[in-house]
Amino acid sequence: MRLLITILLSFILTQSAQANFDFNASCRNAYEQMMLFDFDAAHTILKREKNLHPTNKVPQYIEAYIAFWKAALNENLADLELYDNLANTVINAISKDKQKSPFKNYFLSDLYLRGAYLKAMEKSYMTAAYRFNKAYNLSLKNQKEYPNFIPNKKLIGLMNVGIGSVPKKYNWVLTVFNFEGDLNQGLSELNQLLIISAHEPKYHYLLSESLLIYSFTMLNFEVNKEKEKDLLKIYDWDIINNELTKNQFMIFGKASFLKHLKKNNEAIECILSSKPKKASMHFYYLDYMLGECLIYRQDTLAAKYLSKYVTEYHGLSYRRSACQKWAWTYLLDGNKSEYRKKIKLILTFGDDNRDSDQQATKEAESGISPNVTLLKGRLLFDGGYYGKANQILKSASTKNFTTHDKIEYIYRFARIYDEWGKQDLAIANYKKCIAIGQNLNYYFAANSALHLGYIYERKGDLKMAKALYQKCLDMDFDEYHNSITQKAKAALNRLK
Repeated sequence: MRLLITILLSFILTQSAQANFDFNASCRNAYEQMMLFDFDAAHTILKREKNLHPTNKVPQYIEAYIAFWKAALNENLADLELYDNLANTVINAISKDKQKSPFKNYFLSDLYLRGAYLKAMEKSYMTAAYRFNKAYNLSLKNQKEYPNFIPNKKLIGLMNVGIGSVPKKYNWVLTVFNFEGDLNQGLSELNQLLIISAHEPKYHYLLSESLLIYSFTMLNFEVNKEKEKDLLKIYDWDIINNELTKNQFMIFGKASFLKHLKKNNEAIECILSSKPKKASMHFYYLDYMLGECLIYRQDTLAAKYLSKYVTEYHGLSYRRSACQKWAWTYLLDGNKSEYRKKIKLILTFGDDNRDSDQQATKEAESGISPNVTLLKGRLLFDGGYYGKANQILKSASTKNFTTHDKIEYIYRFARIYDEWGKQDLAIANYKKCIAIGQNLNYYFAANSALHLGYIYERKGDLKMAKALYQKCLDMDFDEYHNSITQKAKAALNRLK
């Protein structure tokens, strides 16, 4: 009898302990509602789960994750402080739990990583680096202790990609904290996670997250066109198509990827087809992206969505960039007076933490409006309308072009020919742009070196590719600096 009681007590205690990190069906459902940005529905499920299983730490983790989304999407001080306070409470609760579970350090690492992102967004870089260091070490420890734990692929993949592509000016952080990252390993881990989350119901809650993360690593750091085609096929999987229209996160991922592939009309249709749940938080960045895609084809509807982002979204990121493009809609229409009014608005809100916002700030501060012909060519190129862009540029008179305009003119032809598949013409123009612009602070020469490196990498001339990526990193320029040097560094790491 005593033995039976002992066995029963042992069983009960074991079940109770296991519940501390029980990512059960209810928690997975709450997580999926969160990824639909229906935070009220997620909280309702989590409240019920906490009543049923009060020792389970998973609901607390998801609540902190919801707080992260609100802070990241709204970018206001109150939400940032709320996340910090809630995350600290949850971190303390999880850290004190004695149960051994792969979810324990996974949750801790994820919370620190999100905190690092928010601190970087606030420009508190030392605090961000400290939190990233905590996340990094916890993930490595978890990977060592539980090598077959699938969710860890998200963090290991993200960190490898992040470390392997840190912009040049932040290399000191890698040295101080002894960070080591492998971009290729990161891409591999994220690809595996995407396939597993799509095909194994147990991990389906990670699908939209893994799809977006993998998409963005591919479009920013991969030059293999066949892999890009493979990702486009993934977006046509039934399991993704069935969720696509209601999931703003997935819409964002697919539209961004189509935009990257210069399939502009398809990107527009992708965003317009979005029909999220009415209770979902509105993802304003889709308005900004739609406005961008519409101005690429010089559609007058662009102003509607760009102005909506500027006036309705009260965060910081991309508001200056959206306002710049809103001003461009008037410049393209010949209304210079309204252009000047809108461009002046840039300096009254948002910040320039993003490369595109920095470029908008520079235009507003300079008081110099873009060359309209070059602007039209640039926008048409960005939308993948290469024939129209080429025709616009060829018909331009360069007689009164400034030094900046002359370099940009060459650069625009290089980019058009590159994406159009006219490789020899692209190479010639890239080389000419580098020769003329490498000692000036415009971004054209640096980005020419980067894309010329991509060409030689695809041709198999890795020595020349590496030299060009390094040349890009060695140049001194002030526009789009972070994104260009990040890609150059990632390329060098890819070729190690």
